[in-house]
Amino acid sequence: MILITHIIASFIGIIGAYLEGYAFFKKLPGVQAIATKIAWIGLIILFITGIFLFLGDIPKYTQSVKFISNMSVLAILIVNALQRKSTRTVCISLICWTWILFIAVFV
Repeated sequence: MILITHIIASFIGIIGAYLEGYAFFKKLPGVQAIATKIAWIGLIILFITGIFLFLGDIPKYTQSVKFISNMSVLAILIVNALQRKSTRTVCISLICWTWILFIAVFV
């Protein structure tokens, strides 16, 4: 159940980030505000479920390159999300969410 929630949270975050990027570049502030909240909800759920997954099998995750890579990207996402929106922060967000999806699917 936690894994399924974790996967759903990833997609919520990705959808929010891509919608936010679209709204930012099309200059749709109302849509961007909603999309930002969606991305934050995905990020928070992803973080919480990730903690539970990690605690379920600590030795496995501490030696996983996939896990360490995703934690690095998650840290970048959190720091980036706390900054004021600009072209740079929106692009970083899109790249990071795409990286998380790529690692989850292909590695």
